[in-house]
Amino acid sequence: MIRIRHIFLTIIFLSLTACAFHPRSAADIPLPLRHVYLDTKNPYSAFTTELKAMLTALPITLVKTRFDAPYTIRISNYHFLQTNPSITTTSLAVTFTYSITLQISILNQAGKTIYGPKSLGVSRTRVQNSSQVYTPATATLTKQELRQDIISKIYYVLASEDTKRALDNKHHVP
Repeated sequence: MIRIRHIFLTIIFLSLTACAFHPRSAADIPLPLRHVYLDTKNPYSAFTTELKAMLTALPITLVKTRFDAPYTIRISNYHFLQTNPSITTTSLAVTFTYSITLQISILNQAGKTIYGPKSLGVSRTRVQNSSQVYTPATATLTKQELRQDIISKIYYVLASEDTKRALDNKHHVP
């Protein structure tokens, strides 16, 4: 029984390795971005709080002003959209669509954009049949999922080769 468990775990680990899965790591983030200023329109929103938690866990040091860091990560045009379909009949399923979109840019200390703005977006669709009751909790849970997804996309942008190239060249990369 133990031998079967070891074989099973080995297969699982090898399959994760084969698909290039690896956990987030500070080594993935370019060295110049380990000490940054985070510029968002709403610094106290749930999104910004969760983004700061992800960045500091890497560990990236977040400073209080853009003049204290060589680079600024700017998050702009953050929008959460939710469709509210009209319910015309009780016999049909109803589709709710949720999405978050934003733009990310990296600016140097002088305020010049060296990367971006790059548009990012995530969405979810929820289908409910006539016997299900829609509650605000559905939207809240979906919004939390979407925030985690968009924060993962931000991580991948920061760890991308395009970002590394922009930091190396110190000129604008769209």
